[in-house]
Amino acid sequence: MGIIKYILSAFLLICLIACQSPLSVPANRDVEIKDDPFLNPPILVSPSYINLGFVHPDSQITFSIELQNNLDKNYIIWDYNLFFNKNHFSIIDKSIPIILEPKGNDNSKAVINFAFSANKTGFYQDTLVFANLIYPIALFEATIPNFFIDNIFFQKDISSIKSAKIHNLSESNVIISQAYFLNNSKSFTILDSLPITINRNSNYYLQISYNPINNELTEDKLIFELNGQIDKKLMDSVCKITIIK
Repeated sequence: MGIIKYILSAFLLICLIACQSPLSVPANRDVEIKDDPFLNPPILVSPSYINLGFVHPDSQITFSIELQNNLDKNYIIWDYNLFFNKNHFSIIDKSIPIILEPKGNDNSKAVINFAFSANKTGFYQDTLVFANLIYPIALFEATIPNFFIDNIFFQKDISSIKSAKIHNLSESNVIISQAYFLNNSKSFTILDSLPITINRNSNYYLQISYNPINNELTEDKLIFELNGQIDKKLMDSVCKITIIK
């Protein structure tokens, strides 16, 4: 038994002598350093997120974003596109390439124009992407409601009554339980008695009177409290009222 212990001890000692110290092993110190595109992108996009909110059916909204060269040399944007390109967003008068001079120069910025054309109700998103770049991007959102109220206009200093057209494009009835003017304006009065039921796939004309009061605001908002079995995210409960000269 003692001989076996002696042999094992001798074997372990030989192994330890044969092993090299980790410090004596040559290290590969060629470390590859790459720029983080999220920290220092070649171009800047402003704004990078646009939420158009409610866009009523059969209408269109245009908007823009600005591109800015973030480098000290010319940068060429060879192409750019909307990722989905079928969600009612479109690029207006696309022109490529876009050549951006070094940052700080007069021509180091450019503008891209877009349109959103409201058609079928729902929630829509799209993303602007640039060729050969994973970042930056620009995210766009818009909602086409299935319940909304047309904005109305009154002539300044002239008492009158106007009809606010209420659209219910959903498959469910909607109840207007209450309504109030955001700025507590005393110039406007709702003539219809509440609550009011707006039947599915129908319109209703709400009567609003205007009796001018001195030093009143030139605009207000009529806010509706709604109940029904439709998605509240698709219910635009605001009617904008504007006084024009």
